Amino acid sequence: MDTRNYLIFSLENISSLYNEVNNRINLINLKHNLQNAEDMSAVLNMALDEIDFNFRKISEKELVIADRFRDSLERTRKEMQRNLDPQDPEYVSLMEELQRLLSKKHIEELNADEMTQNISDLDRIRNAAEKRNREDLMLTLKYENDPKFMRAHKRLKESPPPIAADLVLHKILLGLKHQIDGRILSNERLLNNEPYFLKDMYPLIKKELEESGVQYSASQIKYIGSCISSEYFTERNWAS
Repeated sequence: MDTRNYLIFSLENISSLYNEVNNRINLINLKHNLQNAEDMSAVLNMALDEIDFNFRKISEKELVIADRFRDSLERTRKEMQRNLDPQDPEYVSLMEELQRLLSKKHIEELNADEMTQNISDLDRIRNAAEKRNREDLMLTLKYENDPKFMRAHKRLKESPPPIAADLVLHKILLGLKHQIDGRILSNERLLNNEPYFLKDMYPLIKKELEESGVQYSASQIKYIGSCISSEYFTERNWAS
């Protein structure tokens, strides 16, 4: 081998070694992030977008399983991203389960049996997420495709005792949505001051509850206002 070819060969080896070391560091960091993440959604996006699948010394049959595993992981990621309610207890539980699944072992070190088991676990997580997303979408459509009120509806149903049955609660919240949206369209500055926004909303909430024949307490009025207000101001802050 002449000097020029030797240098090229050496540089290629060095580059390959560097990439290998860099991949290993990334995988170590990824596993650490998965185990210690507070914002699992952001970490999973990073993990599933950037991870490098390197299955070494495995048979052609195992490569087929690896491809199935990668596909299942990607489909599960996409389904989890479709979620409209990150605070939903079921969604939180599914995220935590996915976190535990991915942080058990470096993905590149999984054998065929482990990948097969993970595929089964991922499919189960994805099916549960699909059901949750489908139900959330149906409720969102009932609020004229406004996920703010879908989430407010769910928070109010989760808080014991429930303010009202689903049909009555839907009527109350839809009436509030129309009035609040109308006021914001007339005066966008309402969203510059959350305490004022809440104070302005309380009479509307009382009126809707009374017209629906729902008995209420002062704390329930405040909680309904808080659920709705937080949705509007979260949306405002996100948009800005």
